[in-house]
This record gives sequence, structure tokens and C-alpha cells, in this order.
Amino acid sequence: MKDMKVGFIGFGNMAQALARGFVRTGALSPDRIGACARDAAKLRRNTEPHGFRAFDCAEEVAAFADVVIVAVKPHQVEPVVVPIRERLAGRIVVSVAAGVTFDVQEAAANGWIGNKENVLKGITGKEFSGYANED
Repeated sequence: MKDMKVGFIGFGNMAQALARGFVRTGALSPDRIGACARDAAKLRRNTEPHGFRAFDCAEEVAAFADVVIVAVKPHQVEPVVVPIRERLAGRIVVSVAAGVTFDVQEAAANGWIGNKENVLKGITGKEFSGYANED
């Protein structure tokens, strides 16, 4: 797992907590974590002190990462993911956006969205729990 690269599209509170947790648990080294966000200055303030990589756009994150974690507001999932969905092929895509249905996520990511609890457990070695209902 330590050879894996994780990229965040959106780097708010949830993404930052996950990134710091990956490093704190020893699951990933900081240079294996990258992110992009709308506010470039804020992104750099939140990545550079921790040794995370800051990218200019979602396409750069997708090119860098083996696992892409979509951590944007629910209404931003489609506009952010659809333009890069070809770049996401062969990658694990995990959405932590609340309230976005599976069909929207799968369509946006070209058919595959990982179960975030299982993917995060695989990276961190820690248990997560959650509930999802396709209806």
C-alpha cells in the first residue's frame, strides 16, 4: 500500500483529515498524496506544510494518483469529474460527497466508484463503517 498514490479533488476539512490520517498511521508518506482545489493559495497553505503535492487541476490529480478521492460539494461532483472521466480509467475512484446517488457518481466516473469504507480501510488498515442505500 505504501507505493500507492492518493489524490484528492477538493481539499477541504474531510480531505485534509484523511490525508493527515494516512500519514499519521504510516499508510502513506506525504509525497504520495496530492490534491487540487479551487483556491490555489489556500490549497498551498494546506498542502505545503505537510509535504503533500499541490496540483493545478483535477486532470493533474488523476494523472498522479492510483486512488482518486472526490471530496467536493455534492453539486460539484459532475462538473468536476465528467471532464476527466477518461483519465480516471483504471483508477480507484472514491467519492466522499454526501447525498450524491450511486448512479450519478458512476456516470460521472465512467462506471466505477469504490466503496469508500473498504478503500479507506485498505489504505489505513483501520475500520470504517457506513451505510449506503441505492434508493
